Amino acid sequence: GGIYCGGASPTIANNTITHNSSTQGGGVFCKASSCTIRDNEIRDNTASDSGGGIYCIDASPGIFRNLIHGNSADDGGGCGFANSAPTLVSNAITENKALQDGGALVFGGSSAPTVVNNTFVGNQAAAGGAIYCSNGCSPTVANCIFASNEATHGGCAYRETGSALGFAYCFFHANGGEPFYPASWNPVATNGNRDDDPLFLAPWVGEY
Repeated sequence: GGIYCGGASPTIANNTITHNSSTQGGGVFCKASSCTIRDNEIRDNTASDSGGGIYCIDASPGIFRNLIHGNSADDGGGCGFANSAPTLVSNAITENKALQDGGALVFGGSSAPTVVNNTFVGNQAAAGGAIYCSNGCSPTVANCIFASNEATHGGCAYRETGSALGFAYCFFHANGGEPFYPASWNPVATNGNRDDDPLFLAPWVGEY
């Protein structure tokens, strides 16, 4: 794809990473890495397997203040993580697509991500429009906005049995299909979460 990072800890900052393709990690691929990915536009990249924008395996990257937009993959249209502990803070993750799981993010293996202060808008998948969390994963998701994400099952989020996906102090608005999967799980009105219009400034030009 665009950037390969294996066993190293670079800072990838202030770039436009676009129109790249790969099997995994169309924009950025990280393996056994603790790299920092910040203040980039990662957009319109593709992966035939996982992680259209970013893919990480056995890694603990810091992913800060990026626009991750318009990427596509089989799983994890925006980002895919396997056995990883990423920290995602203050990113706009918008209009990414997965043919199967996780329009914006997919977590697999024993991933333990921290996801704070991110905005998820207009992502699409068959399952988990914004987030798909596999068995064994334990993400922390707080202070995020989820709006207009779409999936047949889990327009906002899909949680496999055995995963520990939960939300705190998040906004949910107009997520399509079945917003949360399984249907018996509904985090709205718990842990400070709200179903309310986030009143974006000008989403048609990417102003969230």
